[in-house]
Amino acid sequence: MTLLTLKRATCGFCCAIEGPNGETAKHTWPDLWPALSSGHNDVVSVRAIRQIGDPVLRTPADPVRDFDDKLRALVTDLEDTVDSPGHAGLAAPQIGVGLRVFSYNIGGRIGHLVNPRLVERSDHRETEDEGCLSLPGLWFPTARSAYAVAEGVDQYGEPVTLSGTGLMARCLQHEIDHLDGRLYLDRLTGETKRAAYRALA
Repeated sequence: MTLLTLKRATCGFCCAIEGPNGETAKHTWPDLWPALSSGHNDVVSVRAIRQIGDPVLRTPADPVRDFDDKLRALVTDLEDTVDSPGHAGLAAPQIGVGLRVFSYNIGGRIGHLVNPRLVERSDHRETEDEGCLSLPGLWFPTARSAYAVAEGVDQYGEPVTLSGTGLMARCLQHEIDHLDGRLYLDRLTGETKRAAYRALA
């Protein structure tokens, strides 16, 4: 388990981000990892991201049973790692931890969800370019429900419900897929899927 002590990082992210003027930002991982010395009060812990081919990405994560200091440290790492412009979400298996936890960074709000489950999804679906920290440089149109609701708990075991449209809905579905051992590539069909796997070859 690798821990990098960094002040900031510009990395890839799990979903395309639409800006206020309709522009979409796309980044690849890693663009920059500026390692800085410790001792500053704004230094954060950013974890290395597991890449496609790592078995942890294809292994369903275990439910969290112990709400202890180890879980709180994991949540801190997830939230620190997702706290960078352009990041939308990060699941624990992406940093090598097989537990059902993910963090999100949507609209300037950073948070997490433990033992999440999707409880509602709209029938209406939207197709937008989607990418992933664990598949650097790849972007493919992916259909997702336009609205989603997820329930779970926070790091202290208190109930939490997250819901939304657009990027939040896409993030919830994308991250819970990670916890089930799935990648967004699994959602692709037809020529788009064939193009994705040719890009991986």
